Amino acid sequence: MSPNTRALALAAIGTTLETLENSPSWKNEARKVRQDIPKNPWPGQSRRHEPRERLSRDELGAIVAAAEEEVRNIQLRLAEGRQLLEAGRGALARGSRDYRDLATCLAALDQRYPGVIPDIPAIEDADNDLGRAVKRVHRHGNLTGYFYASSRDLVPFALLLTVSSAFNPDTLLALDWSGVTTVDRLGSPAIRLTSPKARGAEDPVVLLDTTESNETGPVVLLALLRDLTVRIRGSITDPADRDRVFVFVPRMAASKRPKAFSGMNGPSGDHAWKWVLEDFAAAHGIKPFGLSQIRPTVLDEIQFLTGDLLAANAVGQQRNPQTVWYHYTSAGTRNRYRERVGEILLLRVRWLQTDGVIDPRTRTFAQDKGAATPGFFCFDPFDSPRPGQKSNRLCTAYGECPSCPLAAANIGDPAAVALYLALRRAIFRSQGPVSPNSWLERWAPVAADLDGVLSRVKKPVMDEAQRYHINLPPVG
Repeated sequence: MSPNTRALALAAIGTTLETLENSPSWKNEARKVRQDIPKNPWPGQSRRHEPRERLSRDELGAIVAAAEEEVRNIQLRLAEGRQLLEAGRGALARGSRDYRDLATCLAALDQRYPGVIPDIPAIEDADNDLGRAVKRVHRHGNLTGYFYASSRDLVPFALLLTVSSAFNPDTLLALDWSGVTTVDRLGSPAIRLTSPKARGAEDPVVLLDTTESNETGPVVLLALLRDLTVRIRGSITDPADRDRVFVFVPRMAASKRPKAFSGMNGPSGDHAWKWVLEDFAAAHGIKPFGLSQIRPTVLDEIQFLTGDLLAANAVGQQRNPQTVWYHYTSAGTRNRYRERVGEILLLRVRWLQTDGVIDPRTRTFAQDKGAATPGFFCFDPFDSPRPGQKSNRLCTAYGECPSCPLAAANIGDPAAVALYLALRRAIFRSQGPVSPNSWLERWAPVAADLDGVLSRVKKPVMDEAQRYHINLPPVG
């Protein structure tokens, strides 16, 4: 066992014992055991850490939906711009100077200003009619949106790529095109993203799938970002920013020189980024949030769905798993880990008490491990009404679920029905070891109830179930 894995195991056991210390029944025993467990399994690390605030699943879903909607609108806008430019160039070739026509106005601006469209006074100085049309008819900001990105246009792309890559905000916003390459992954193409990470020993690398035909997938997002920014690259952009994926032309600043997000503490500290992110949230009625909340949300969701801290660590690319535990694991996920540890302990105790008859390891993911009999579901395994069972103890009435009012059967699942058939055989096999009177008194009613369940199974399901060959332990 590696030191990190051992430390994680000790931390989880210690947390469980802390919870048991609050129980009057287990307080003394838990305290004795806990004395032998190191209080801090990672030397030099303080245990007083609060995980970064994450977004709820609904909040993240609303953000993704809003970002995807904006990306589709930008796609439509660029497609419309290409059509308008084609029509406008034809109008200019025919001698038209009616700049009130949107197509003609766009084509004139494109012809006169191949890079950044200047402010209205500069346009008026060169062509008063064109400047007046830009100012009074079409509006400067609407026109430039057909040519290149504003800082506000880049928000949905940054959000969706952060969800896909789980990059830190500064790592994502500092992404260069040189860090975007197409590679072969087991015979299938993939997009490789790599970008510098502050305080990181190595630059994080992410492979994004390109096989899914998603209209807002990484292939579409990156291609659209190229289209949005190709016009403003080159000599008109600062050399340090020319290769940046996220470049834009400031609308409110005095200088219209294209730039990337930048700040004293990294790109995400740029006032322009903070403002446009707030505007995005307000435009869609979403509670204000930070780009830094998406990464912990994604890593926490991975743990919630897989139950695997190391899976989240692989996606987050932290050097040590404890970084994920302390900084990217929410209180809710930590509680679910504790619940799972408790569940494992309870199932193990029942396995020992029944001499291995009720073995949770034989259950599939979809099967209820709380039920005493495989294939059945139990609504309350801690309050079984079956004879000999105690309240607040996990039910051990193996084989008796067909007669229990708290049990449910899945008669539409061939695998479950195969288990019911195996149980029926196990019940009748027990006639030898059990006296006739005892069997008639205890197991004959169960067998009758089980036959009632099997009588409701439809023929196709029964035919499929009979293809399985399952043996269950005898009842007794």
